[in-house]
Amino acid sequence: MKIRQRLVRMTLLVVAVTTVSMAAWSLTIHRHALEEAVVLRGETIVTSLAGGGRYAIQLVDREALDNLCVTALHAPDVVATAFLDATGEPLLMRTRAGEAVPPLPAAVGEELRGDRPVVHRTASGWLFLTSIVASHEPSPEELLLGTGGGESQVGTALLWFSDAGLRAALRRDTAGLAGITVAAVVLALIVARLLSRGLVRPMARLTEGAQRLAAGDLDHRVPESGDAEVATLARTVNRMAGEIQSHLAERERRAAEIGRANDFLESVLDSSPTGIAACDPEGNMTAFSAAAEVLTGLAKRQVLGRPVGVLPEPFATLLRRASAGEAVSDTLERGEGDAASVLDLHAVGIRGERRIGGGLLLLVDRSERTRLERQLLQAQKMESVGTLAGGIAHDFNNLLTSILGNVSFLRTFDELPADVEETLGQIERSGMRAAELTGQLLAFARGGKYRQEPVELHQLVRTTVEMVRGALGHAIDLHLDFAAPRACVLGDAGQLQQVLTNLLVNARDAMADGGWIRIATRAGAGESVELICQDSGSGIPEPLRERIFEPFYTTKEVGKGTGLGLAMVYGIVHNHGGTVRVSGAEGEGACFTITLPVCDHPAAAPPPPPATPATAVGGGRRVLLVDDEAVVREVGRRILARIGFEVVTAEDGEVAVATFRREAGRFDLCLIDLTMPALGGREVVSVIRDSGSTVPILLVSGHSEDGEVERSIECGANGFLAKPYTVAELSAEVTRVLHPAANA
Repeated sequence: MKIRQRLVRMTLLVVAVTTVSMAAWSLTIHRHALEEAVVLRGETIVTSLAGGGRYAIQLVDREALDNLCVTALHAPDVVATAFLDATGEPLLMRTRAGEAVPPLPAAVGEELRGDRPVVHRTASGWLFLTSIVASHEPSPEELLLGTGGGESQVGTALLWFSDAGLRAALRRDTAGLAGITVAAVVLALIVARLLSRGLVRPMARLTEGAQRLAAGDLDHRVPESGDAEVATLARTVNRMAGEIQSHLAERERRAAEIGRANDFLESVLDSSPTGIAACDPEGNMTAFSAAAEVLTGLAKRQVLGRPVGVLPEPFATLLRRASAGEAVSDTLERGEGDAASVLDLHAVGIRGERRIGGGLLLLVDRSERTRLERQLLQAQKMESVGTLAGGIAHDFNNLLTSILGNVSFLRTFDELPADVEETLGQIERSGMRAAELTGQLLAFARGGKYRQEPVELHQLVRTTVEMVRGALGHAIDLHLDFAAPRACVLGDAGQLQQVLTNLLVNARDAMADGGWIRIATRAGAGESVELICQDSGSGIPEPLRERIFEPFYTTKEVGKGTGLGLAMVYGIVHNHGGTVRVSGAEGEGACFTITLPVCDHPAAAPPPPPATPATAVGGGRRVLLVDDEAVVREVGRRILARIGFEVVTAEDGEVAVATFRREAGRFDLCLIDLTMPALGGREVVSVIRDSGSTVPILLVSGHSEDGEVERSIECGANGFLAKPYTVAELSAEVTRVLHPAANA
């Protein structure tokens, strides 16, 4: 019922509003047409009056003017006419009977400048004014002076129109339109009644369906029943609901895809180790990756959506230049020492369609790469110095072998004079000191690692501390902190002990007034263990840290240091597959951290010291002595002959192989130098073993590359002897090789 009433009311309202609007529009149009007709008629009449009044005014014929006025008053709606002279003074005025005399306008001459009449709207009608113009011939004097002639205003014609006729016509039209409006409303009422009977129920269903659709129930469908138009409308509503539902689903799908794409893009940006920042053409920040946050110190919330100027320099300037179409690069260095950072900055414009669509800035952190490059350069320098030191040590060891070997050879003789014995002692002590320095050079050169055995690091530290505790002094407190769960490493216990001893002695020298030393272990990265030696001494200045491991570089006074202690530490640690690094600022102490690979094999118990062999061990056996240095061959020959061997010498590997083949089966022992030109000691051992011989072989060397000794032992040698050696050392090693069962 409510829908029917609403339909009737709506129909009536629409018809009434439409009819009234059209009536008002028609009245307005008709009024304008009538007014235009009246104005046109008034302009025509006043123009006619001006044309007829020109001659009457020129002839001063008031009767003619009066006739013109009376004639004009016979026209409909004309209530008065008048003529003015050239000065604006009235000449004549006539009004319709019963009409009041209208007032004359003031200063009409200023308005009459054109050819068309002037129209004024008054309270009861219109006033029309037009100028009366007459032409005249110039006089002879005027012709002579070039003046006069033409046209001049001789008067003004006025005409008053009443709007009574216009109002009467409008009243008639209004009455007619009112009747039409009433008839239309009545007709609309009848039509609405008729339509409501067939449309109320379908329209009610349509209304309910539209309300449910508006409430978001897009699955609802309106029954397609009723008249054809209503059914069509229902189908249209249902189709519209389906399309809306489809569009919403598509929009949700696209929104989800866009969301996933944005999340993926943000994840890509945040996963990039390169910092990424971007701005739009207006200079507002649109992208800022996680790496950019770290490298600039700004958070996304502080940057996104804000002007480029929120970034520090030079980032902001580079982005502005990139937005202007430039491609620019720069390098930013911040901090010093270990905290120094280096950023490579690259800015380019984002290319859109035919224009620059903003700016893109890439921040590449080159700090780690720069640090690694410095480390590589340092390692290459140390390796070059180590190669040089190894070569020098090798040659020096040959000389020391001759010196110490000859000294020990002379000591085998009984009843030497006292002054000779003293001289030999001085030579031997100097030679041993030189041998220690050479051993340190070899350790730095990553050579001389003669043993590969499991070493328990904690036990090694305790043993070393007990050995050097007295040398450290009572003013130094020593602390042990063993936190590494696995501290077994593979290497040479003696050399690792030298590493720790050198670090402790250096720490002591840095604390003249006492202090503390802390030795700690902890688990390292991966399969490694860290050995830490930290002190409270004077520390190491930053400029000196890169040079402290160089051979012969020392900051100690002359005579108090050789400059080989830390070089030996560096060489031994690297020879064991580890690394060593130092930290600590000047005045804050030094901290050395040594990283070594761990070993799963348990450390073996230290072997008992070998017994001093008897002087004569050769027993007439034949030995092949091979060495490319003549002085070494000579001292070796003397010592071997002294302890009872028959010695055959060879100056290089090729001669040794030829001699061994020529006298196959006649040698009881071979002493072969490891490093020789052309055919080295390892190659000679391989040739002998390939021949099927099982003769005992002892390798001798003053220097070897990392792992070469082990490879030589694996290829068939029975033992290894380091240069320089004494009679006792040579005798002991020869005895061990010749009698392996007795030493088992």
